Amino acid sequence: MLLWVRFTLVVFIWWAVNAQAERRVFSSWPTTTNYLGFVDFEKAIDGQIHVLVGGQYALYLGGDLIGEAENGAGLVTYDVSFKRKTNNIALVVNDEGTPDTYGFLMALETEEGLIVASSSDRTSSWFWSDYPLENEADAKWMKLKSNKLDRHTENGETVSWNSVQEGSLPLGSFAEISGLQVDSVKSIAGYPGGCDGGGNGLQLRSFKGLNLALGSYSGDPNLVDGDINTSLNFRRGASALLQSTETDLGRLVPINSVRVLTEPPSRGSFEDVSLKGYSIFLSKDGVDFTEVGSANNIVNFQETTVEFETIFARYVRLVVTDFSTRESKPSVGEMEVYGDGVDGSGQYTSLPIALASGAPVNFSSVHAYGEIPDQTDMELRFRTGNDGVNWEEWSAWQPASESGLNVAEPRGYIQFQVSMDSRDVLVSPRLDSLLIEYDSNTIPASSAQSWIVPSQVPIGQDVDFTYNLQIGMDGVEGEGVSHIAILTQWPAVVDFDAISLTGQARVDSDRSYVTDDSLVIHFSPFIDQSVELTIPFSTRLLSAKHDFSSFLFSPQSENPLKTDERMGVNELSGEPFALTVTTDDFEIPILQDVESTSSVFTPNGDSVNDEMALRFTLGRVEGVTLRLEIYTLSGRRVHTESYERVASGRLSSLVRWDGRDDAGYLVAPGMYLYKLVVDLNPTESVSVGSIGVAW
Repeated sequence: MLLWVRFTLVVFIWWAVNAQAERRVFSSWPTTTNYLGFVDFEKAIDGQIHVLVGGQYALYLGGDLIGEAENGAGLVTYDVSFKRKTNNIALVVNDEGTPDTYGFLMALETEEGLIVASSSDRTSSWFWSDYPLENEADAKWMKLKSNKLDRHTENGETVSWNSVQEGSLPLGSFAEISGLQVDSVKSIAGYPGGCDGGGNGLQLRSFKGLNLALGSYSGDPNLVDGDINTSLNFRRGASALLQSTETDLGRLVPINSVRVLTEPPSRGSFEDVSLKGYSIFLSKDGVDFTEVGSANNIVNFQETTVEFETIFARYVRLVVTDFSTRESKPSVGEMEVYGDGVDGSGQYTSLPIALASGAPVNFSSVHAYGEIPDQTDMELRFRTGNDGVNWEEWSAWQPASESGLNVAEPRGYIQFQVSMDSRDVLVSPRLDSLLIEYDSNTIPASSAQSWIVPSQVPIGQDVDFTYNLQIGMDGVEGEGVSHIAILTQWPAVVDFDAISLTGQARVDSDRSYVTDDSLVIHFSPFIDQSVELTIPFSTRLLSAKHDFSSFLFSPQSENPLKTDERMGVNELSGEPFALTVTTDDFEIPILQDVESTSSVFTPNGDSVNDEMALRFTLGRVEGVTLRLEIYTLSGRRVHTESYERVASGRLSSLVRWDGRDDAGYLVAPGMYLYKLVVDLNPTESVSVGSIGVAW
């Protein structure tokens, strides 16, 4: 049974504090996909291109622009002239990423009949790429030969081309084309990054219409290279009987059909080079094979399909059971494998987003809504910039359940990426919408740069630091900066009167303070003009590195502005400016100084001493999992709680216990043992102590 983890991050306390914040919700997933098709004609011939596209598109033939259309244009027909031999058809699609829009349908009509671009028809070859290629006439990629796609480069970078699969575009008006059997065609699509936003939310792309055998590990690569004109040749006539070939898909996948395509003959008919009968065998381990279906008395010599009930397998084997004529030499152009399920991983990249028409904003938080089934994961990351072209570095990947938005600000543009993974081929995580909170009116400063010296220190020892801040206030409306906060790993020691700054603002020593993980400095009057600050303090480094980030607060908003790390080289030291302090020394314990905030607590609901909290120092680790276990004196475990992605520091309020067991009931009064575990995989660091519960 699947266990579904639901995340809907609605934080009412946060909203009460940040009532002035603005918000933007994203529930569609726009993409740009470049399609390239190859169609052969024996002679130059006039005809028409009928096209139905789910988004805005531009259509090219041989590099010449044939036509363009906006979203919702429906079926459009273009009169064209095809040249002899291979014709290149390029289609650039800007899809809005809303349900039932992914993909396109295309039919080429001449006096010789119809050629349909469909996931169920391989008469024409189609490929797609999500590389940002030129959308203009005579672009180099529009004139590529099909056998050169795997060597395509742009600006020194390799461009990846993939075979199309089934899309989600409804057939609709495609039925208007005379002589077309609509029931036999399906839209085709490419899924940038391996994600599908054309259905119910953003998910991993499904295997629907995807040839799972393409590029797999076959004894004869021609069998699975996606090119019907490169074939596997069997022996002539009766000697072909019981010959076999197989491919390794690389992992267990749910398979329900195998399609066999015959290489177009250079002379004679398809019957002359086709198999007359074959059987399909599947295996999980490559040793024990089971026959799942067969094709016998074949009359459709161009292609055949063997369908069967879905079965998990990794190896696919074809065994010849009949041949067409005594002199025939069967040539299988391609063996394709299809099934159910979803891809194992995928990544979606948004378009550049201007939240306030390109004006700089102060980013606040992000809230993700969707579902993450058991055995799946979803993470997000972000970057910002001033023009939608030049960007700061991507932030670190963060779980979809986290609301922090750690990006450079103020900036005018933001872009996000969604990474999805599934260890269960049948299920995918799903992102329904993404809400980004920001301020465009209450920005504390127009710019802020900071750096710290020294940038390399011994671990676990008190060190004297000097923190520098340059704050710009050009064009800022409001009261300015009321206070700043600098993140530390150990409580700082500071003489607030020793802080120097230019301008009229002064440090308010009475309101400034230090916590376990930050140094907070208030100003009176507020900083309302460009200033430079020098802040001396001492603290400790507890891990291999720590980013001494700082944040500026406006009196009108609790949404802080993160300062930038100053670029360039410090003239005094000759070293690059830095906010990250590092160490080469690791001689401190991982877990130390563990103590309870009280020896006895009373969880009776009177809001006085209702919880037990542990204070401790965590060193040398980054993003670890902590686990609190509570036991009776007889050794029976009554409560377990985990804390994910914990970093080094002096921690005093993270790990808590409210006196309840895992079922939610208050435990009986008495003495209990606590066990604090740092999961280091495969080892652990452990601290044990006692705590009393009284009513």
